[in-house]
Amino acid sequence: MRMVTCFDRWRVVFRRFNPARRLGYISGWFLFELAILSVFAAEPKRVLIVHSFGNAAPPFTIHSTAFETELTAKMGEPVDLDEVWLDVARYASLDMEEALVEFMRQRQTKWQPDLVVPIGSPAGMFVAQYRDRLFPKGTPVIYTGMDQRRLPPGALQQNAAFSGSSYDLPGLVEDILQIAPATTNIAVVIGASQLERYWTEALRQDYLRFTNRVHFTWFNDLSFDQMLERAATMPPRSFILLVLLMRDATGVSHNADEALKRLHAVANAPINSIFQHQLGLGIVGGRLYQGELEGIEAAHIAVRILHGQSATNFPPKIIGPIGPAYDWRELQRWKISDDRLPAGNTVLFRELTMWEQYKWRIVAIVCLCGAEALLIFLLLANLVKRRRAEHSVAESEARFRKAADDAPVMIWMSGTEKVCTFFNKTWLQFTGRTAKEELGSGWVEGVHPEDRAACLDTYERAFDGRIEFTMEYRLRRCDDNYAWVLDHGAPRFSVAGTFLGYIGTATDISGLKQAENTLRESEKRMSLVAEAANLGMWVWNAPEKQIWTSATWKTIHGYAPEESITFEALIQRVHREDREDVRRAVADAFVNQSSFFLRHRIVLAGGGVRWISKTGRVEPIGNNGALRLLGVSIDITERMATEEAAREISGKLITAQEDERRRLARDLHDDLNQTLALLSVDADLLGRLDHTAEARPLIEDIATRVKDLSSEVHKLSYQLHPAKLEQLGLVSATRSLCREQTRLWGVSIDFLHDSIPQDLNRTSALCLFRIAQEALQNMGKHSGATQAGVEIKRESGEIRLVVWDNGHGFDVTSGSPHAGLGLIGMRERARLAHGRISFNSTPGHGTRIEVNVPVLIKEPEEGMAKVAG
Repeated sequence: MRMVTCFDRWRVVFRRFNPARRLGYISGWFLFELAILSVFAAEPKRVLIVHSFGNAAPPFTIHSTAFETELTAKMGEPVDLDEVWLDVARYASLDMEEALVEFMRQRQTKWQPDLVVPIGSPAGMFVAQYRDRLFPKGTPVIYTGMDQRRLPPGALQQNAAFSGSSYDLPGLVEDILQIAPATTNIAVVIGASQLERYWTEALRQDYLRFTNRVHFTWFNDLSFDQMLERAATMPPRSFILLVLLMRDATGVSHNADEALKRLHAVANAPINSIFQHQLGLGIVGGRLYQGELEGIEAAHIAVRILHGQSATNFPPKIIGPIGPAYDWRELQRWKISDDRLPAGNTVLFRELTMWEQYKWRIVAIVCLCGAEALLIFLLLANLVKRRRAEHSVAESEARFRKAADDAPVMIWMSGTEKVCTFFNKTWLQFTGRTAKEELGSGWVEGVHPEDRAACLDTYERAFDGRIEFTMEYRLRRCDDNYAWVLDHGAPRFSVAGTFLGYIGTATDISGLKQAENTLRESEKRMSLVAEAANLGMWVWNAPEKQIWTSATWKTIHGYAPEESITFEALIQRVHREDREDVRRAVADAFVNQSSFFLRHRIVLAGGGVRWISKTGRVEPIGNNGALRLLGVSIDITERMATEEAAREISGKLITAQEDERRRLARDLHDDLNQTLALLSVDADLLGRLDHTAEARPLIEDIATRVKDLSSEVHKLSYQLHPAKLEQLGLVSATRSLCREQTRLWGVSIDFLHDSIPQDLNRTSALCLFRIAQEALQNMGKHSGATQAGVEIKRESGEIRLVVWDNGHGFDVTSGSPHAGLGLIGMRERARLAHGRISFNSTPGHGTRIEVNVPVLIKEPEEGMAKVAG
C-alpha cells in the first residue's frame, strides 16, 4: 500500500527562506500545517488493483503503471493502493482460483476497497465471477487492459465501467502484407497459458481468410529455446508475428519484452507485434495498441468514481491503435522501402545525416583553421612562460622529495636510464642501508636471490613499454630477515609529454602472505578430509569457465587426473533424462544464492552409468557481485542398486499377493460356493417333504441362512479378485465398484470415463482398479466426505485415473495414521505399471489422487521402472 502526500515538498520550499524571513512565516506555517493535518485526517480512498500475471509481465504492467501514476497525480487527495497478483500464467486451475478467493477474503476482512480495478482479461473474468463473494455489494469495478470481447456477459450492468481495446487481428497480417507483399510464410509466436490458448484459437479462425495466400506456422506448442531455433532458420520470404508470450509449452514463464529482444537477436526474418511500447525493441511497426493510454483513461474514470459518480454513468471506452508507426532501423535492416508505408505514417529512430549530426563540429573546425595563425603566435609567446614553468617544476620536485621523506610508505624514483635516483627515509629505515648504497642498481642487492630475476624482468619490461606495473618480491629488512613487499610503479611525464622516469611505492605485505599460507593449509586439510571420506569436491567461480575439482571428484565422474573441466562439458556427461534437472537446480541456486541437493546419472566414457548425489551452495565472492558454487559429490550407485532391489522385492510381493487373491477367490467361487449352492438346493428339497409343524420353520431358517452364507462367500470372492475386471474390462468393473461403495458408505460417487480400450493390459487395469478401490475405502472410513468422484480418461498415450472427495483431507507431507501404508501401496502399484501417482490434499480441503499409466495392450516386460533421481 502507498500513501501520496505533499509534506516533503512544502518543507523543502520552507528551507529556502533565510533565517530573518523564517520568523515572519512561523505563525502562517503553523496554521498551514493544521490545515494539511485536517485534510489528511480524512480516510483515504482505497483502490484494489488485481493483476492477471506477475509483477514483471508486460504489456499488462504498462497498463498498471500508467493507471497508478495518473490516478495519484489527478486524485487531489490521498489514495491507498493495494495490489494482488493472480499469476494465471503459472497457476490456472479451479483449485487455485478457490484458494485465491479465500486468500483475498481473509486479507480484506479489515480492508475493503472503494474501487476494484482488474487489469487483463484473466483478472477481469476472475473479479466478475467472484465479486459477490469478495466485495460488498455495490463496490464499483473498472475493467481495463483487456479486449472488449473478453468482457464477461453482463459485467457492466453491475456498477462497472470499461477502458480497453478491440484488437483487429486480421489487421496485423494486413500490416505485414502492406510493407512486405512477397511474404509467403508467417510464424505466429504465442505462448501456451490459458489466456494465450484462447487467442491462439481466435487467431486461427480470423486468419483462415489469408491461407490461400500465406502459410501460417504456429509456435504455441514449442519451448522458448525451440522458438529461438526456429526463428533463426526461417525460410525465405518469412515474417514473424509476436502476439503474446507469458508461458511457453514447457511451463516456463517469460517477460514478453525480454523474449522479443532475444528473438530479435537471432531471427533471420523481420518481426512485428501488437503494442506501442514495443516499438524500438526490435519490431518493424504498423498499427500498435496503446496500453499506456488505456491505463490513463481508466485512471480518469477512477477519479470521478472515487469522487462520487456511479460507474454505470460511463460508456465503454475503446482505445484504438495509434497511426502507423515504424522503426527506421528495422526498415533499413530488412530493406523495406518507404514507398510501401501507408499514408500518414510516422518513422522513428531515423539516423541523422552527416551535416545534421556534425554541423557544429564542422563549424568549429572551420573556426579552428581560421584561428591557427593566431595560435602559432600565442604558442611562441608561451615558450618563455613554459621555460619558467619547467624551473618551477624542478622546485616542486625538490619539495616533493622533502614531503616523501615524511611519508609512512616506502617511495622510490628512477630516471630515464632505468637506475634509481631517490629513496625516501622510510625505505632506508626499512632496509637499514644508506642512500648511496641503494641508489643506481644497489637496491637489487636487498632482493631475495630467488625473486631477483623475475623482479628485474618485470621492472625492465614495464620501463620499456612506459606502463604501470605491480609486483611482489622479498626484500631484506634491517634485521637481515626477508619481508614480502608489494611494489607499484608508474611512469612520469613532463608538461610537454616528455618521459622523465618512474615513481613507485612499496608496502610490507608479510602479514597478508602469512594469512594466505594459513588459508591454503586449511584448504589442503579440508581436501585431505574429503579424500579420506571418498567425497568429490568442486568449486566454480561463475565468472570463470573452468571448474576446480578434487582428484576423487574426477575419479567419480570418470575424468582423467589432468583433464580440465567446464560446466557445459559436465552437463554433456549427465544422462540426457536428468540433464535438464541438473541445469535447472544449479541455475536456481545461482539466482536465489541458495543451496541445492539432487541425484542424477552420468554416462561414463565406456557407456556405463553411475549414480551421483550432489550437494552444493552458492555464495558471493567479495563485494563485486560475483558468485561462487561450492559442492560435494558422492558415488551412490550401489545404494541406488540396493533401493531398486528393494523395490523389485516389493513389486514381487504385490504380484504374489494378487496371485494368491486370485487363487482364493477361485477356490471360494468354484468349490465352497458351489457346495453351498448344492446344500441350499438340498435344504429346499427337505422343506418340501412332510414334516411336523415344529420342524418346518427350522428347516426354512436353515435354507435361508445357507443362501445368505452363499451370498457372503460370493461377495468375499469378488473383493479378493473382481472377476468383472477380466471378463468385462476396467470401465465396467470400476462402475460396479462405485455403485457398491455408494451403497456401503451412503456417499454420492460420480463416475466418468472416456476412450478406455477394452483390451487394456491386465497389469495396468489391475493397478488402476486397486488404487481406486483403496482410495474409495479410505474416503468412506476416514474422510467424512459427502461427495466423491472417479474419472478414467485416455490422454496422449496414457490412461489417467482421478479419485477425489470433499472430505476432511490430510497433510500429505506427514501422512496420517490411516493412510501411511495405503499411500505406499498405491505408489508401488503405480510404479509396477510404469506409471506415476500424485497426492493433493490439505486439511479441510478434500483429497485428490491422480494416476497416469501408459496405454499398453499387451503385458509390459518384467523389471523395475527407472528409479527417479
